[in-house]
Amino acid sequence: SSKQVELARRLAPKATFREGDMTNFDFAPEFFDGVVSWYAMIHVPREKHGNILRNVHRVLRPSGVALVCMGAGDNPYERAATFMGLPVPMGWSHFDSGSNLSMIRESGFHILQSEVVPDRPPHEGAHLYVLARAE
Repeated sequence: SSKQVELARRLAPKATFREGDMTNFDFAPEFFDGVVSWYAMIHVPREKHGNILRNVHRVLRPSGVALVCMGAGDNPYERAATFMGLPVPMGWSHFDSGSNLSMIRESGFHILQSEVVPDRPPHEGAHLYVLARAE
C-alpha cells in the first residue's frame, strides 16, 4: 500500500521501504532484512500462497524475518459484494493454520512464534499470525 509506505517513511525516516505486488515481485535475492504481510495474503487465491512465501524467503537476507498474517481456517474462496458497509467487492482464500504453518516451514523458514487470534465480533473466523526467520 502506497499510503502505508508513506506513513512508514514518516515514522522511520532512516529506514528504506519498497513496495511491490506480492504475487509477482522481482526484488534481488537477499535484498531485505524483514518483510511484513499484514491482512494481505488472505485476499490472494490460496494456490499462490506457497509461491509468495518462497519468494519472501528468497528476498530475505540470511536470518531475515517475516511477519505474516494468514487465515486460520480452511477457506477455498469466498467473495462478498460489499466490505464493511462499503460498495467494494472483496475476496478471501486461505488454508487452515496447520497447513499454513507447514507451508511456511517448507518455504525455508523457522517459525519463531505463531498465534491464532479470533476475529472480533461481528466478524467470524480467526487469523494466524506468524513470526518466522529465514533459514
